[in-house]
Amino acid sequence: MALNTVEAAKIFQTALDKKVEKQLTSAWMEVPSNFVQYDGGDEVKLPSIVVDGLGNYDRDGGYTVGGVTLSWNTYKLTQDRGRAFLLDAMMVNETNFILTATNVMDEFQRTQVVPEIDAYRYSKLAAVAKSDNTTAKSYTKPDELYSAIKKDIAKLQDAGVDFGNIILTISAGALSTLEESEMAARRMNYTKLADGEVGGRILKIGDVEVNVVPQNRLVTEIQVNDGKTSGQEKGGWAKASTAKDINYILCPKDAPQAVTKQDIIRIFSPEQNQKANAWSIDYRRFHDLWVPESKKSLVIVSTTA
Repeated sequence: MALNTVEAAKIFQTALDKKVEKQLTSAWMEVPSNFVQYDGGDEVKLPSIVVDGLGNYDRDGGYTVGGVTLSWNTYKLTQDRGRAFLLDAMMVNETNFILTATNVMDEFQRTQVVPEIDAYRYSKLAAVAKSDNTTAKSYTKPDELYSAIKKDIAKLQDAGVDFGNIILTISAGALSTLEESEMAARRMNYTKLADGEVGGRILKIGDVEVNVVPQNRLVTEIQVNDGKTSGQEKGGWAKASTAKDINYILCPKDAPQAVTKQDIIRIFSPEQNQKANAWSIDYRRFHDLWVPESKKSLVIVSTTA
């Protein structure tokens, strides 16, 4: 029986979406799906809720009625990325297509898609941070790094951000330096996650969650290759020539609003493919990140000098 390419595409799409969520170090930035309106294409709608403040209670008249405004704002997903892969019919048949294609797409997503989305998001956060919330310093003394982080956490607390809503995103190298600080070590602890949650446990400094990210994804600016221009044929992304490495980012967990949407995966059998005697897999993904204007002042970034 011939392979049902439509059903195969659905299986791929569901599996790949689940794996993206698990593999992204920036998954905590994702807007919950029930707060996203998406009908395909490069636009999404996210909710904005505004409520009135408290009023005086009147013993005769009762409560003062307040207003609630719920609106859906449209955002454009500026990152429209994709690739087509060909699997030669002489190497892959209907029997082993699913297994082979799964391995290919898993590798592509793990080594190319996930790191690019992560790097884009962190560079976007670095770009929106206010100048007075950005410092450039290469830390070699552990206690000095810890003092800088403590000072920035206090800055967020003074702005009204709760301890439990602050997240510290830090490079593996900077964390290694931080762990040499006895003051920091006394505050570090691991919290066991509920059964079934990804990761098993999370690192915290006091009540502040720590998100450890590979240094090559934690940079201030990236170059996104188009896959066509000379020198960019391999596609993917790279650290921009003017970029700096990021030591750490501190912000409220609800400051970044990220969305990634995989468009319908298309699979064409060798009989359907008019260009080559090969299986063709079309992969397309939209993604982007936004920070509300009111929360840009709560994004703190430390880069290398």
